[in-house]
Amino acid sequence: EAALDASAAQKAGYRLGDRVVIAGNGPKRAFRLVGIVTFGSSNSLAGASAAVLTLPAAQAVLDQRGSLESIDAQIRPGTSPQAVIARLRAVLPATVTVRTGEQQAQSQAKDTKGGFSFLTTLLLVFAGIALFVGAFMIFNTFSITTAQRTREFALLRTLGATRRQVLRAVVGEALVVGLLASVLGL
Repeated sequence: EAALDASAAQKAGYRLGDRVVIAGNGPKRAFRLVGIVTFGSSNSLAGASAAVLTLPAAQAVLDQRGSLESIDAQIRPGTSPQAVIARLRAVLPATVTVRTGEQQAQSQAKDTKGGFSFLTTLLLVFAGIALFVGAFMIFNTFSITTAQRTREFALLRTLGATRRQVLRAVVGEALVVGLLASVLGL
């Protein structure tokens, strides 16, 4: 017997009592659908299909007979987590890792963060490329506008502007154009 999440059962058109085939790492097995489950107010678990089976059936479908991937335990109020960990370690094999809920949350957060580290690197590479291309485009745009205005600069010099005044005007314009282009690019 098995239960399916509401979304998967609805998509496949299953009704209670139907035969459903569930596949995992082991051979496919047919089960009779005896329940439809939801996760709070959601019909699926983040869009993934889920099947609820008995422990022996799940182990057979996953080809992991006699083994478990994880066990969650809840302690009674007022009980010390460290005392429970010590008792669990005493009865479980040495190959089993025993953690508190807080330690497990930290481990999962670290695993998730490690899983996304490649994405951070990739985004930084793209940001570097975008910065280079942006700087190149700003430089080219400014070079072209400056080259097109050589007559204007010559006329300013003829009218009495010093070399320093013309240079200051060009650098000021470069700062304004660079700042505006950077803000727009950002």
